[in-house]
Amino acid sequence: MGLFSWIAEKISDVAEWVVEKATNVIDFVEDKIEDVVDFFNGGRTSLGQTSTASAREISKAGAYDPETATIEETKAITKILNDIKEEYKTKLKQYEEKSIELSKEIKNKIVDMIETELNQKSNYDPSINPFIQSEELEKEINKKFEGLGINVGEIETKFSDTITNFKRTFSSEILDHIAIGDTKCAEILKLENKKERKDKIKNYLDELVDNALNNFCDSIDEISTNSLNAIKRNINRIKKNNEESIENIKKEIEENMKLSESEIEAKRKEYDRKEEIINNFLETIK
Repeated sequence: MGLFSWIAEKISDVAEWVVEKATNVIDFVEDKIEDVVDFFNGGRTSLGQTSTASAREISKAGAYDPETATIEETKAITKILNDIKEEYKTKLKQYEEKSIELSKEIKNKIVDMIETELNQKSNYDPSINPFIQSEELEKEINKKFEGLGINVGEIETKFSDTITNFKRTFSSEILDHIAIGDTKCAEILKLENKKERKDKIKNYLDELVDNALNNFCDSIDEISTNSLNAIKRNINRIKKNNEESIENIKKEIEENMKLSESEIEAKRKEYDRKEEIINNFLETIK
């Protein structure tokens, strides 16, 4: 096999390799996003049970209007709302911790797969004899051909920022609104009809939970999507480079076809010599 054929085959192998590795990352992210969605759906069900019980307690109490309520009535409704908050706090902490765990798992896996499989990160140490670290040396060489150079630091930072913001706001987005000082909650507490008050407070509590979960899920989804888009952009860049390389090889072959027989023979010997050097070198690092 001539050098041109070897290069063309190498380029084709690189393209297939990149697509295969990128597909692994994409499949993992999509599977994990499904896990997050399933987990949140379970969370909604459990927290929905809390909102049902909470609405039932509020419906048992009389209508509350801060402008006409007595001190005792204010203390009574405040206690009910605080008890509801405590019930939510226990469950929200569990879902907060699990959400962070899932998010970190996604982030760590994405970064690891990008670094080792797409960026071709290696632990090669040039100060150590290459023959006792052949696997790392091969990765280092492959990196020059196949590494995508995706900025994992940016991905890690965005995930960390989202997780930090989630820890700071998730519970408060729900608990801060379960209070007589919250406009919407106060309007519901004023309702005289018990069933209407019960239904509306349940819907409001469910809405608070949905908004908090959706905001976090949207952030994780956005980061994951941006990560995948970065991978796809780099794949397209490699494909374009491969196409250009193949085109250049074709042009060189066409130019060589115009040479005289003696010139072609001289080039053939030179290409065969280069191919032998490359093959021998590749053999030493296996």
